Amino acid sequence: GRLSGTLDAPLFKGKLQVQNGAIADINLPSALSDINGTLQFNQNQVTIENLNAHVGGGTIGFTGHADIAGKLSSFQLRATANSVRLRYPPGVSSTANAELNWNGSASGSLLSGDITVTKLGFTPGFDFAAYLQRTAQVSSLPQTDPVLNKIRLDIHLATTPELQMQTSVIRLQGSADLRLRGSAAKPILLGRADVFEGEAYFNGTKYRLERGGISFT
Repeated sequence: GRLSGTLDAPLFKGKLQVQNGAIADINLPSALSDINGTLQFNQNQVTIENLNAHVGGGTIGFTGHADIAGKLSSFQLRATANSVRLRYPPGVSSTANAELNWNGSASGSLLSGDITVTKLGFTPGFDFAAYLQRTAQVSSLPQTDPVLNKIRLDIHLATTPELQMQTSVIRLQGSADLRLRGSAAKPILLGRADVFEGEAYFNGTKYRLERGGISFT
C-alpha cells in the first residue's frame, strides 16, 4: 500500500489481505474465526471485495464499502449467512440463513433484510412466559444508548414451513412470520407464530396440543 496526505488527513491506497483472522467481543453473539478476504483502500474509500468467516458452525460473507473522509460519512455493508447457530436469548438455540444489509452514516443507519430460521431449540429450564414478560419490561424502558438509537431495524424473520422444536417435556410443530422494527436500542417484534400440533409431558401425563398461536403486537 501507499500512504500520503498529512497527519490530520492521511490518504492510504492499496490492498489489505486478511488470512485466518478472528474476532471475539462480549457484544457479539458469536465469535468469528477463519476470517479470509481482501479489503481495497483508495484514498478516502475502503471496499470489502470479499471477506468470509466461520461463525456458529456456519459461514458468513461480507461485501460493501465505506467513505472515511474525516469521520465516517457513509457506508454500505451486506452480509450473507448460511447455517449459522445463535444462542440468544439465553435458553434458546437457533440455526438460520440470512441476507442482511446495513446502510447509512454516523448520523443514522438502517439494518434490513431477511432471516430464515431452519432449526430451533430450547433448554429444559427455559420459561417462555417469563421471557415475554422481561421483553415487555425492556420495551417500556427509555432508549438510552446514543449509538444503538441511530440504528433503525426493518428485518423480516420467518421460519421454514412446519418447523419442529423439541425439549425434554414438549414437542411442537409450527411456523412464525415476524417483523423486527424499532431501533437496535429498543427493538419491536411484530407478527405471529402458530403451532400446528404438538405433545407435552407433565407429571407422567401426555397432552396433545391441537393448535395455537401467539400474536406479537
